[in-house]
Amino acid sequence: MIGLVSVTKAGHAAAGRLAAWPDTRTYDGPAAEALPRAFGECDAIVCFLAVGATVRLLAPLLTTKHDDPAVVCVDEALRFAVPVLGAHSGGGNELARRVAATLGAEPVVTPGFELARGVTSRMPGGAGGGGALFCAVAGAGTVEACCTEE
Repeated sequence: MIGLVSVTKAGHAAAGRLAAWPDTRTYDGPAAEALPRAFGECDAIVCFLAVGATVRLLAPLLTTKHDDPAVVCVDEALRFAVPVLGAHSGGGNELARRVAATLGAEPVVTPGFELARGVTSRMPGGAGGGGALFCAVAGAGTVEACCTEE
């Protein structure tokens, strides 16, 4: 189950778009109440809150990266989906990509795990900042080749 937590009008509207997914549940009320409830009940959470606020609310609840749900934050302008917890082991990177695809946002995936294992990584702002930069990465983070998509 993916919990959806929002506190602003724009956040509620965006959460409503994700609520069309069959595996979601919306958590209403103040973030200080809704986010801990979602944390205890869900496998993953999408927060339409600032990253700092989300971290402060979740900090007392954290146990281990293997037990905590993945958490993705989406900014108010719906420009970015940022995995905050459980990026790799909890599926946060994939959730950020799924959220971004649905909302027309950019997933902000910090690819430490992926870079170490030779995965192709897509980063915003290719040559001139207008497109995306794709890099094929060898083991230990060595870049083999890059190309841009405008």
